[in-house]
Amino acid sequence: MKLSTTWQNLMLQTNQMLRFQPGKTAVCALIRCGGLFLGVTRKDNTNDFGLPGGKVDLNETLEQALIREVLEETGYHITVDADKPYFVNGDTAGYTVYTFICSFASQARQQVSEDETGVVQFVNQEQLTTLSSFALYNSDLFTWLNKHG
Repeated sequence: MKLSTTWQNLMLQTNQMLRFQPGKTAVCALIRCGGLFLGVTRKDNTNDFGLPGGKVDLNETLEQALIREVLEETGYHITVDADKPYFVNGDTAGYTVYTFICSFASQARQQVSEDETGVVQFVNQEQLTTLSSFALYNSDLFTWLNKHG
């Protein structure tokens, strides 16, 4: 069985499991541009960068939640690279977080509601792994990424 088929089957099973009981489930997008990554801040702390994403709503698949959250927070339309493995880990708030490798569906960007996010910009790995309130999760993500490329 090809790796991509294995990951797609796991994602399908997870989506079926979460469809009616998302519980404490969240998604994040890892979008690389050169050596930088698309980052967002909360509006109340514009120096604390994390990856775009958020909670999975009832009746949403992981992919639907991810596309919605990234659009709401950044204004970008994305494509989830379903052929690539994804990272799953817990966070300090008790959520199971699924992080997917994504790419831009287009370079066009919609305006973002001021209620949604603070700053949207490309940041380096250090900003995500040492200067972020999500540093522990992001450090685990980059360790995993180095192993699974």
